[in-house]
Amino acid sequence: MFDELVHIINLATNVAIRILLNTSFFIARRLAFNSDQKKSFARPIIRFAVLSMALGIIVMLLAIAIVIGYQKEIRDKVVGFGSHITISSLTSNRSMESSRLLKHQDFYPGIDSVEGIRHIQIFATKPGLIETEADVQGIVVKGIGSDFDWDFFERNIVEGDKIDLSSQKALQEIIISRSIANRLKITLEDKVRIYYPDPKKGFSQRNYTVKGIYHTGLSDFDKEWVLVDIRHLQQINHWGIRGKLAISDSCLQGNIGLKANAFGGRGAYKYKWSDTNRTGSGPHYFNLSSDTVIHVVISDASATLADSLSYHFIPQTNKSLYCASDFEIISYQAGGTDEDYIGGFEILLDNYDQLLKMDDLIYENLDFGLKTQTITDQVPEIFNWLNMLDTNVLIIIALMILVSVINISSALLILILERTNAIGILKSMGASTWNIRKIFIYQATYIIIKGLFWGNLIGLILVYFQYSTHFFKLEQENYFLSYVPVQLELSHVLILNIGVLLISLFLMIVPSYYISKIRPVKAIRFN
Repeated sequence: MFDELVHIINLATNVAIRILLNTSFFIARRLAFNSDQKKSFARPIIRFAVLSMALGIIVMLLAIAIVIGYQKEIRDKVVGFGSHITISSLTSNRSMESSRLLKHQDFYPGIDSVEGIRHIQIFATKPGLIETEADVQGIVVKGIGSDFDWDFFERNIVEGDKIDLSSQKALQEIIISRSIANRLKITLEDKVRIYYPDPKKGFSQRNYTVKGIYHTGLSDFDKEWVLVDIRHLQQINHWGIRGKLAISDSCLQGNIGLKANAFGGRGAYKYKWSDTNRTGSGPHYFNLSSDTVIHVVISDASATLADSLSYHFIPQTNKSLYCASDFEIISYQAGGTDEDYIGGFEILLDNYDQLLKMDDLIYENLDFGLKTQTITDQVPEIFNWLNMLDTNVLIIIALMILVSVINISSALLILILERTNAIGILKSMGASTWNIRKIFIYQATYIIIKGLFWGNLIGLILVYFQYSTHFFKLEQENYFLSYVPVQLELSHVLILNIGVLLISLFLMIVPSYYISKIRPVKAIRFN
């Protein structure tokens, strides 16, 4: 790497020395910095050409900075509502209703140690209706877990705070947008009801307290999305199996009856009791004359994770009364397997530019039955619109270069006309046409570089000023942002300047061709 850098420096130095020792360059420099040049009638034209180039560079820098900044801000907002890449079941579709997916995967949560992946988190989504005393509105409910990355929402929560997801039990708390709050006249700490489609009951109702209110400016998302604890959606969707044991209120021939009830899953339940001779849900009767633990495992026909239930009987000292009320029954159950299922995984990347590369890498290492989907696939209309802004920048750059080149070409032609006598003298002395043309191309280069210098200086100052102060504002309802965003990197500035310089110099060859039409005899007499 060091040897290559030394080689480039040596090459640039040799080129610079050759130019400095070049006769054409010497004459061009004398003409450009000659004190008599101030009296030249071409001087105002040259100034106008420099101004034109400077204004063109300013406009191009601002256009690039604004479009790149705007694309980044909107992209970050869209990703903030979801992620760069989503892992879900192959059975899931583009609807807002998540399909169940087993939470326990080989890549979770260890995949966030892969270079380029910043974070992985679980999620689930479900449509619903939010109701207050005043009105009702359709929404999309996003369930989040304790591993949720709050960075985006913490920047956009305008009232209240985030949900506490660390508690053992799902809290009845919700985060809504300011758009929903204003429409339904909801304030912080208000109670709201949400009705969810329930595959078993038709609709399930949940009551929540408004914990926080956010505002991002993305109206399409703000007017629909709310956040709750994912455990609410897991239970409502009946993704896992939940079992309960019921005790008969009477004894049969001195035996106690137990019956297992199952909920959720895919139905067609199977019951496996600790006494292998017993099948079905019961009731089954047990002769409990001593400390005994009864187990039952409930499964279904679709390989849903089974739920395991247990009852522990502890008879008292008078064992003959164990079928009466004079004994203690201690019961416990696993709580079901709903929390073993989620809607999918969201993966956040370190760099958006690595989106397609990381998507391929992740997909290649997934098990059968899983798929990946990038954020650009989930909301293609937004990203197609953002990509169209690149076309606008290219059009602006092309127009600015065209205007600048026309003005510089006009200045170059005027310089040629003004120096017609000198051109004739040089030709009569044996100077080649190409060497004479280079004199004026060097002068055009001076005009271009001077314009580039002032354009870059003023343009970069304006970009930095807007970046630091957000002085220029936008109507957030129309542009999704409250200020004009700017972002510019050194590579953008270098590519723009080198490109403009090379294109302009290449096009200067055309007007300089006029020199070849000038005849020495007529040129010397030209006045």
